[in-house]
Amino acid sequence: MEALTTLLTEYSFPAIIIIIFLLLVAFKFVSDLIEWLYNKAKGFFKKQTDEEKKEEKLEGYFKDTNDHFEKINKRFDDTDEQILEIRKFQENTAERLKFIEERQQENTRSFLIDAHHKFCYEYKAIDDINLQSVERRYSYYKHAGGDTFIDSLIEDIRELPKVNLDHPLISAEEEEGIEDVGIS
Repeated sequence: MEALTTLLTEYSFPAIIIIIFLLLVAFKFVSDLIEWLYNKAKGFFKKQTDEEKKEEKLEGYFKDTNDHFEKINKRFDDTDEQILEIRKFQENTAERLKFIEERQQENTRSFLIDAHHKFCYEYKAIDDINLQSVERRYSYYKHAGGDTFIDSLIEDIRELPKVNLDHPLISAEEEEGIEDVGIS
């Protein structure tokens, strides 16, 4: 405390302010000097040139690019596997579709044979609705590549007498004769 009282008695107020200002400037200069020396020492011990920094940057880009290409290659491999699975599914579906078509063709063939036997041997006549149904199935059968055996059966069905639904098993000619007699 004595030093402070001596300082205040020996120096004037503006001189004290100047001393404090000079001490602050000196402190600032010393701290800047220490910082500059620190940076120089740091640069000396851990020196990296611009080329080394560029090389490190390029190595980083190269590593990122390799990682990206590895991801793309994995996607291509996954896509190839998916394509193979799709091809297997497509082949399986094609085989099943071929089997279904063969079964459908066989069912249509059986229907036409049954219709021939039913109308030619049992009823010995056919009505228009059943004839249209047989003709439609026959056209599907032929379109799918059916054999010629069925052709002769269809010709037999076409040659059968036509039956009117109002008077079963009576042909259209017989129906006209019935109307002439006055029976309706």
